[in-house]
Amino acid sequence: MFGKLLAIIVVLAVMALALLVERQKRYETMLEVSRTHTRILEQERAIWRFRADVAQRIRPAEVREALSKVAGTWMPMPHRLDQPQPPTAPRLAADQLDGAAPATQPVRFGG
Repeated sequence: MFGKLLAIIVVLAVMALALLVERQKRYETMLEVSRTHTRILEQERAIWRFRADVAQRIRPAEVREALSKVAGTWMPMPHRLDQPQPPTAPRLAADQLDGAAPATQPVRFGG
């Protein structure tokens, strides 16, 4: 009887220790995720500071002058590559999405 009680206590103690180990691993994982997230935010802030510095220091005239010194024809990019393609023609709010004629005459700007 004493042996069975001792075995039960030992098994419960081992289970409790295993549970504590798993909980500690979970806490360490959450801490690592939090630190990684903080590090990513700091790097994004640094990138935005660098972009602001570049935008502040670069002047369009200087860019044109530098491009004129380089051989070849330069053209502006039509759109950003990380953005979806812009629409080919502007669409007014009165325009129908299915291609049907609008119910009212669209407003025209600029004569």
